[in-house]
Amino acid sequence: MLVNRSTQNYDEENKLISQVAILAIEELVRLVRTNEPFWINISNTHQDGRYTLDHESYYQVFHKNNHIRGDNVSEESSKYSGIVGIDGMKLVDLFIDSDKWRNLFPTIVTKGETTKVLEIGLSENRDGALLLMNEEMHILSPLVRPREFNIIRYCKQVYVGVWMITDVSFDSTRPNTPHLSCSWKHPSGCIISEMPNKSCMVTWIEHVEVEDMVYTHRMFRDFVANNNLYGAESWIKELQRMLIQIIEGRRSAMKIAHRMVQIFCECLTMVGQLEFQHLNLDNSIGGVRVSLRQASIDQPNGIIVVVATTLWLPLPAEYWDVMAYGNPMYEISHISNGLYPGNCTSIFQSEALKDLKNTQKLEEVLSEAIKSFHSEVLNNHPLKKELSSVL
Repeated sequence: MLVNRSTQNYDEENKLISQVAILAIEELVRLVRTNEPFWINISNTHQDGRYTLDHESYYQVFHKNNHIRGDNVSEESSKYSGIVGIDGMKLVDLFIDSDKWRNLFPTIVTKGETTKVLEIGLSENRDGALLLMNEEMHILSPLVRPREFNIIRYCKQVYVGVWMITDVSFDSTRPNTPHLSCSWKHPSGCIISEMPNKSCMVTWIEHVEVEDMVYTHRMFRDFVANNNLYGAESWIKELQRMLIQIIEGRRSAMKIAHRMVQIFCECLTMVGQLEFQHLNLDNSIGGVRVSLRQASIDQPNGIIVVVATTLWLPLPAEYWDVMAYGNPMYEISHISNGLYPGNCTSIFQSEALKDLKNTQKLEEVLSEAIKSFHSEVLNNHPLKKELSSVL
């Protein structure tokens, strides 16, 4: 019997992907359920629940040959748990749909797309869903290089109301070695356990090897190295923020704010950027960076030019916010967003210019304290007065 070579290779790759996925989920189950000897508590208190891997204990049990080689390679690992306000099955569906998953983490994920579907999983619980995905992650600065992973995503229902979502790097041309993208994800992911009142407990594990410090601006190297910004806690906090229950009448304003933040974060990755180090503004850090990209489907046709620089602004917002026209802005509406007190969506009005049509401003503030640093993202956009009536 003649066998088509391409079909044979396709079947062999699918078999290999399935084997890698099964091994990955077996490892993740052990890491989720067991703290000692694999995990070291690095929290200030036991209630915080921040953990990092004890690498000696880990590699004694899980023997690896898929390491990135190099003097600048760093290994990051973390484990964190939190309660999120969504039904477990709905959350699983968000993870399996790459578009919904990307929108769920706008401040972390720049790109997420499914490149191959091997199994869609059972319709009633998505058990057995198996995908190949490409993901790109970022920190909110053009001075830090995005991270890219080609991963297998595997969904397994462990018990009724309990799911495991596993991600692990995969390269079909070099299945047992890391990809040349300088980023390799060891078995990572989360366990989702349904709870009463349409909520669930999520325990997240993130374990990667990366070689990106040489591409990171010197001002951010210690900042990135000492604070696990892509760690499990960041994913859980963003999940909690995005899944906060919103009153229906305010949903339209929240959608606009979400899209505003998403576009802003995409711009900061500076895809295909050109660096003009000689074009220095006063007090700027890292020079001026310019990025050109084609407009997406939901934007006006054309080329989008993004110009970015980094600098300190030791002044209150009304002195540099072009939408304030040098006047104080007063908050006329406020929506709390997420568990951290600083997270909110607001509408501001300039008292001096309140009779003008477009002097209101929609602002989203994302604020979180992780480990030893506090970060805040402030995003704003002009707003027509008619929209504020929904609040």
